[in-house]
Amino acid sequence: YVRSRQCYESSGELNVESSRALIGALQAGAPVVEQDVAGDARFAIEHFFRTGLGAVMAVPIHSRGELLGALFVEHAPDPRRWEVDEQNFAVSVVQLLSLANKARRLDRAEEALRESQSRFRAIVEASPVPMVVVTVPQGVCVYGKVAAAEALGLRREELAGQRTKDFY
Repeated sequence: YVRSRQCYESSGELNVESSRALIGALQAGAPVVEQDVAGDARFAIEHFFRTGLGAVMAVPIHSRGELLGALFVEHAPDPRRWEVDEQNFAVSVVQLLSLANKARRLDRAEEALRESQSRFRAIVEASPVPMVVVTVPQGVCVYGKVAAAEALGLRREELAGQRTKDFY
């Protein structure tokens, strides 16, 4: 937030090549908290000089051990001390972002599973052969075609939960 203009602003993206030291520190997993960027070589990046920042707090956003990005909290123009509460708040925001990212990945995985199950059922139903789908190694029926149920003298809904050893 830029108080003088009373608006929110993105300060852009960091160039990976010139930000290697900072990115390395973020990959370690802990927040990078600097009260005076002029005195820290990790912030000797054109971006920080151009924007006139005095203090920066960068909290890494990880997923499955991979650095996805970071939340930067920047203060200009003077150096300042970041309070523990401010640091904890920034970490909490990143935790929420990580949870949202995980939920999005889970939603995508669930949708992919539903699509896969639908394709599998379509293939099974299109086959002229009586089929059942069973767990391995338990041999418990989880799905079966009507033709399979009829061949076993059962109704289709009775197939689920049956053990294959009981079919013979």
